[in-house]
Amino acid sequence: GGGAGGRGAEGLEAVEGFEEAKKKAKREAEEKEKKQSEENKNKGPLLLLLIRHGTASHNAYLERLRAEAEAEGRPREEADRKWDAWLSTEDAVGRGFPLDSQDTPLTRRGREEARALGRALRAGREFRDGEGRPRGTVEDLDLVIVSPLRRALETCTLVFGAQPWANRTTGLPVPIVALDAVKEFPQGRHLANRLGEGRSALARRFAGHNIDFSRIDEEQDKMWAGAFDRSQGRGETPEELRARVEAFLELVRRLPNSPTRVAVVSHSSFLRGVLMAGEMGKKEKETKKKEKGFAKDDDVGGSLPHCEPIVFTVPAGRTSQGGNVREAAGGGHDKHPARKA
Repeated sequence: GGGAGGRGAEGLEAVEGFEEAKKKAKREAEEKEKKQSEENKNKGPLLLLLIRHGTASHNAYLERLRAEAEAEGRPREEADRKWDAWLSTEDAVGRGFPLDSQDTPLTRRGREEARALGRALRAGREFRDGEGRPRGTVEDLDLVIVSPLRRALETCTLVFGAQPWANRTTGLPVPIVALDAVKEFPQGRHLANRLGEGRSALARRFAGHNIDFSRIDEEQDKMWAGAFDRSQGRGETPEELRARVEAFLELVRRLPNSPTRVAVVSHSSFLRGVLMAGEMGKKEKETKKKEKGFAKDDDVGGSLPHCEPIVFTVPAGRTSQGGNVREAAGGGHDKHPARKA
């Protein structure tokens, strides 16, 4: 009887010890998270430098269709419908369209737009917010994130060049990372938003340009194909875009070493989703509806200018504690072309 009682006591002590260890681990995790939150606050807000790619062939084609419609007195919507059909058509050239619609490259104008921005940034132009306050230069960037679509990659290489550069504070090279998460909307409909090459081919095409493709998961574009299958070819919904934007903002906020300045080379609809993220007051919503290039809450139309950086500030310390990403993203968006600073 005593032996059994002793074993029972030992078992109870083991259970109590396990529970205490769990509590200790939880306390340590909470203290670590609190410390990280304080460090984020001390470092200041997270600043995103949003850069839309240069003019690509599908952008130029839309301009051409609209110009033709206007010259012939036809409705602009007719040109837009033709463009949408082209973007959604496999083997577009074989179907009578003048250009391939998949993963479109920059035009000559688009390449010059990107080169001009690169020259301005390398000359030390400051990023300034909408109130004209300096927000740093390219040497203050901690990270560059780029869409793996060809037009964004081409823009990134022309803006930032092939040679790595160091952050002026840390002395560390500024990494450039390709992420599927910042591809254009809608996935699963427009072929311009589907990767034309897999990870290995992209790494070969852009070899020597300091771009990390290791986070592109697949040789095939399963992100686009998955959206196509879910929607039966209609593509992502605005709600799905908002969810993707929120997940991206959370990802950036939780990056190691708490970066404070991150450039994002992406696309108009995705970047507009970033700008519109968050719970804005009614007055601010009405203001944004009136601004050129900003859509209404239930719309993702309109276009941001090519290669004209926009400063977007996410308040510090909101999402690091599992808070509302919408609230964090709604901390403000300040628009200022860097080359005009």
